[in-house]
Amino acid sequence: MYTLRPSRHFTEPVLIFLLCLVTFFMHNGVLQPDIMESRNIITAREMVADGSWLEPTMNAEPRLEKPPLPTWLVAVTLLTGTDSLPLQRGMAAAAATLLVFYFYVFAHRFLRMNAYLATLVFVTSYNVVLTGRTVNWDIFCHAFMMAGIFHLARAFKARADLHRTQFKHFTWAGIWLGLSWMSKGPVSFYALLLPFLPAWFLTMKTPLRGHRRGLLWAILLAVIVGGWWFAYILLYASDTVGAVVQKETVAWVNHNARPFWYYWQFFLESGVWSLLLLTSLIAPLCYAVAGEKGKNRLQAWGLRLRSLDRAYAMPALWMVLSLFLLSCMPEKKPRYLFPLLIPAAYVMGYQLQRWIDVFGELGSKHRRERVLFRVNAWLITAVILILPVATWIFLYEKGYINIWEEIGVALFCLAVTAWLVRAIRGLRVRRVVYGVVILFLSVEAFGMPLVDKLFMNQERHSIATVNARSEVKALPCYHGASDPLRIELVYVMGRPIRPLEVTNADSLRAAAPCLLVLARPLSDYLSEEALQQFNVEDLGRFDDNPRPKENKRRYDEVFCSHLYVVK
Repeated sequence: MYTLRPSRHFTEPVLIFLLCLVTFFMHNGVLQPDIMESRNIITAREMVADGSWLEPTMNAEPRLEKPPLPTWLVAVTLLTGTDSLPLQRGMAAAAATLLVFYFYVFAHRFLRMNAYLATLVFVTSYNVVLTGRTVNWDIFCHAFMMAGIFHLARAFKARADLHRTQFKHFTWAGIWLGLSWMSKGPVSFYALLLPFLPAWFLTMKTPLRGHRRGLLWAILLAVIVGGWWFAYILLYASDTVGAVVQKETVAWVNHNARPFWYYWQFFLESGVWSLLLLTSLIAPLCYAVAGEKGKNRLQAWGLRLRSLDRAYAMPALWMVLSLFLLSCMPEKKPRYLFPLLIPAAYVMGYQLQRWIDVFGELGSKHRRERVLFRVNAWLITAVILILPVATWIFLYEKGYINIWEEIGVALFCLAVTAWLVRAIRGLRVRRVVYGVVILFLSVEAFGMPLVDKLFMNQERHSIATVNARSEVKALPCYHGASDPLRIELVYVMGRPIRPLEVTNADSLRAAAPCLLVLARPLSDYLSEEALQQFNVEDLGRFDDNPRPKENKRRYDEVFCSHLYVVK
């Protein structure tokens, strides 16, 4: 196994921070909030409006399914007096930046690889970019967990006689683990910490002797930091907690239940690095079993597997265990694979460092490594060459960009392609990664503003426009009790939309004056005779679909509403 030389350039953290600014902060208000973001922001709004900081509500109903720390962070931005989506997403972006920082320092201190390259791969992975730009619970719990894991590793690696160093890192580990629990309960403990511990102790050979007291202190601190809110809720909202636990249990078992093998496409979550992830995971195992010279040595597979470099073995085992644990859960969604990308990026970083060392020592003589590297790099280059064609079809022909902008895109892609071709021919691994990063930065800086035009509903007629009339904005909002209500409509309305038996004239009379947000015209709910009892103003039909009508898969009538002022 070749010697891995960690990079120690002092400029790397600064460059990574600048990369995070572009990746997570720039143009982060372009996309419409999804259902998870809407829930978080609505709860934050009601915290500020109603003072329900310890007993959160969503649409005026108790919202205890998730711990409140991420919602508190979003609510802090509302205390400025502005309901700014970019500012709210900035809190998630800050958490993503914290995650990237601890990802970098973990690789730099414990894994013999180029931590800088591994971090560049991590930050440019598809799921990481998407999660770091949205106000969801996942980015907070996994960022805090990664910080806790780093300090646990520092404490485990400290000598038994360095009690002060141990205590400091165990203390920080307990705080970060508690904050992770306060962000999404046991999710990150299950998906990130639980697979990390056996991977660490089996490969790093770190004894627990001398660390038990510190570990108990970290656990106690984590319980205090992460458990006080749960204790409060159990004391003061025990009736609601029982219903929430039953609801969440049913959801985990029945909601989005998928077969065990559902995550077989896990590598696609890394986006442009998908093939590299598969290569990085499989190639070192093949080398360990077959030997460096390619001879069949299956009879010694156990010995050779144990001789795997720890810089590969630890994150690879971490990743495989994480994938196994996530696959065991009945409820499965692609976004749940986000924590798996942390060890996956380390595995890819190891393979990149291996290529750097091999090509530095043997040049182009190592045919097997040369072929693997060039297949990966040529595939990325081919994708970049397709981009000008895609922008012509989806942007230029639809009038979103002019001919000069299309020419600029084509020339830029050709320049990046030329850079990559030269790097591939010269077996320059770093330059290939830098070329991909430059492309990502350019797309995020100049292409993100076009996402709204390309994917969002340009004919959207939102119910939020009625708030321009102060007399309407002051009215309480109701929807038909028998009709489903998308929580995104509550988000765009900016205030609760409570259920009401619209078919009952007496109930409607008691609620009036009010604003009705209905799935169908009011005449479908009340008879002509009953309607005569009210003064009804028809505000029209509204469409809050985030996707255009042409998108048959995403366009849904449940986002369409009929609004009425009833007096």
